[in-house]
Amino acid sequence: MHIPDGYLSPATCATLTAAMVPVWGLAARRAQRVVKSRYAPLMAVGAAYAFLVMMFNVPIPDGTTAHAVGAVLIAVLLGPWAATISVSTALLIQALFFGDGGVLAFGANAFNMAFVMPFVGYAVYRLLAGDAALTSPRRALAAGLGGYVGLNAAAFVAAIEFGLQPVLFHSADGTPLYAPFHLSQTIPAMALAHLTVAGFVEAALTVGVVTYLQRANLPLLRLNHPDVALTAGEVVRRPVSWRWALRRNRHPPQRHLTAAQSRTSIARVAARRCGSRRAPVPPRSSWSSSSARRRRTISTPSATTRAASPAPSMQPEAEIRPRSSRQKRC
Repeated sequence: MHIPDGYLSPATCATLTAAMVPVWGLAARRAQRVVKSRYAPLMAVGAAYAFLVMMFNVPIPDGTTAHAVGAVLIAVLLGPWAATISVSTALLIQALFFGDGGVLAFGANAFNMAFVMPFVGYAVYRLLAGDAALTSPRRALAAGLGGYVGLNAAAFVAAIEFGLQPVLFHSADGTPLYAPFHLSQTIPAMALAHLTVAGFVEAALTVGVVTYLQRANLPLLRLNHPDVALTAGEVVRRPVSWRWALRRNRHPPQRHLTAAQSRTSIARVAARRCGSRRAPVPPRSSWSSSSARRRRTISTPSATTRAASPAPSMQPEAEIRPRSSRQKRC
């Protein structure tokens, strides 16, 4: 389905490329609604998938070859706008580095395989899938039929582009300047290749991948289907069992202490290590009041206390004995 250079007139290539420019700009903005930042690499994976699938050409009985594209599968998973970006990237790489499709005809190839195919196939998929669950076989079959119809729609548009060239662009004597085949020849040739062989290959690949993701990676399917109801397999409920009670008794919840309780516990541990029986340190909230009362009692002694207090002795103080090593640590 890749159109090489020389088969379409420059006017046709320029028209289709100009038509794709706003589509690319709109696709870049609309794809962000489905593909968030953490899932952006999936668009690159989709481009790699389309590139790989298009490289495998299936022989056709009339002597030509055809290939699948994978655009509808990307549209089912990430949306048709993301499929436009992914398939266009794959087509650009093929045209620049592998010569598969012309550089001037890049806009025409992108119009056929990156715009017509994903949107037509996705519309068929949504119509046939309806409100079925994500794990329903109906969705996989709908995706396969969407791939089949989308690929043949793109082939039909390409056949029209080929068949209009001798009608619109020819010399004075009627000689075609570009593709020499008329619509009566291009449409049957493209239909035979894609209705009988390439379409079934596209459908088989799409059904196979969607069926696998239904079993292995259902959250990937939900990226483009947020409104579909959750299935029983997606709602995970953890039943309460006797193992939960054993785990709770084996690992009891830790007790969270306040700051005052922590200081009291630390003081008691220090007292036990030092061998003393000091009273526990009171909470910090009571420190200020106790200190104030102590300062007030010391600074303002009563008259009775002054009279009863003995006179200071002039004898030398007793010798201070050194503390033991255990008392020094305390």
